[in-house]
Amino acid sequence: MSKYQSFYFLHIPKTGGRFIREHVLDPVCEILKKNNVKILEIPKGVDRHGGWHKDIDDNSYIFSIFRDPVECVTSFYAHLIGMEVGYSTGIQIGDNSPDTNFLHLMEMGTENTKNILKNTKLSKDEFLYWITYSHYIYNYQSKNIILTCKENEQMMDVSQKYTMDLHDNNKKLDKDLLWERLKRINLFLRQDMLFKMDYQILADKILSDFGIEEKITVSKDIDMEYYVNYASSNLHKRIKEEDLEVMSKYLKYDTEIYNTKELFWSTE
Repeated sequence: MSKYQSFYFLHIPKTGGRFIREHVLDPVCEILKKNNVKILEIPKGVDRHGGWHKDIDDNSYIFSIFRDPVECVTSFYAHLIGMEVGYSTGIQIGDNSPDTNFLHLMEMGTENTKNILKNTKLSKDEFLYWITYSHYIYNYQSKNIILTCKENEQMMDVSQKYTMDLHDNNKKLDKDLLWERLKRINLFLRQDMLFKMDYQILADKILSDFGIEEKITVSKDIDMEYYVNYASSNLHKRIKEEDLEVMSKYLKYDTEIYNTKELFWSTE
C-alpha cells in the first residue's frame, strides 16, 4: 500500500502544465480520487499557479515541470503581452514597428491564426527592457517553489512583494529552502522531455507510485502544435549570446536548477 495520501501538481507558469493536465493528470486524478487520494487544489481566487501548497506534508506526492529559463521567460512575456493588450487577427509585427510591438493569439483554432503567429515578431529590445525592470520575473520558476499563494492572491504579485522585500532588506533568495523543496518533489520533469516522451509511461508511473494497478489510456493523437506559441518561439530564436549575458543575472537559480540533471526523472 502506498504511503501517499495526497497529490499535488505544482504548476509553474509556461512549462507545459496545461497540456499535461488536460491529457494526463485530469484522468489520472480521477483514478486517484476513486482510491481515496486527496487532490490538493490551489486556493480560491488563485489563477492556476499557487506555488508550494500549504497542505503539503510527508504523505503528499508532488509532481512538477521545469523549463529552460530563457524559453520560459520569453513564453511568459508573449503570454503577458497577449493577455494585457488583447488578441488580434490581422496584424503582422516586425522589428521596425516600435509602436505596435506585439501580436499574441492564445487559443488558435484555425490554420489562418497559426500562420499569423508564425509570421509574428515581438520586439526583442522591449522584451529585454521588461526582464530587466520586472522584478517579479527574476528566478520566477524558483519562486513558484518557495512561495505560497493565499486565497485571491496571484503569484506575480506574491513574487513582486517577495523580491522587493529581499531588495529592501539586502537579502538573497532562500536557496536552502529552495533546494530542500526541490529534493522533496517526487516526480520532476524537464519540459524538453514533453516533446519526446510517451505520455502513457508518465501516467503509468504516477499510478504505480501510488500502488494503483488501474490504468488510463493516453491518446497517441495529440496535436502538439495547438500548444505552441509561435510569437514566443520566434522571439526566442532571436536571442543572441550578448542577450543571454544580460539575462543571466536574473535567471541564476533557475538556470542552476535546470542544469542539475539528477533532479529530474528520466525514462531512459
